[in-house]
Amino acid sequence: NNNPDEPRIVCAIASITLSNIVYENCQVTNCYTKNPNFRAMGFITACVPTDPDFPYGSVNNITYDRCNLSDIHSTRNYAIGISLYVSANNQTGFQSSYSNMTVRDCVIQKISNASSNGLTAGVYAGISLDEVIGMYPLSNNFHIENCRISDVKSDGCAISAGIVANASKRPTMLNNTIVDCDRGILLTGTNNIIPNA
Repeated sequence: NNNPDEPRIVCAIASITLSNIVYENCQVTNCYTKNPNFRAMGFITACVPTDPDFPYGSVNNITYDRCNLSDIHSTRNYAIGISLYVSANNQTGFQSSYSNMTVRDCVIQKISNASSNGLTAGVYAGISLDEVIGMYPLSNNFHIENCRISDVKSDGCAISAGIVANASKRPTMLNNTIVDCDRGILLTGTNNIIPNA
């Protein structure tokens, strides 16, 4: 990418537009960036339908089981432990989707952002907050259970929480412990997704 202002990502593991993956007993620590154009994420699983033809821009059946993440920090951009997002940069004309994402028995702590406008989350699930191009994507069936999330903080960002579900349809959150975060669980979204089901 030749655009120096477009965000880049510093992360431990990235899987882009891949399905049917299980991450088990993985550990991520000390993911840090001072560069304002870089996002810091432990794991990123994303659906980015910029180029592939339908249905290859969709992602299904991703599981994070008994993973530990800590000390993920950004100075100006996003800081996220586990990011499960579907891109809004859809240039194919088809509606991309993201279904059946599970986070289970994970420990996520010390996620921080020194910015007042950089998204900060222990777990983020849903559509990208970037500019929407083409159809709004779908994010379905996000499930998080028996996780402990702590010390997720930004410098005053409105979207900073232990768990953020952004325009995610049918999220399920069971038996999670969230302590010492800017917010516990943040449900947000848009009504522009069609079909809205």
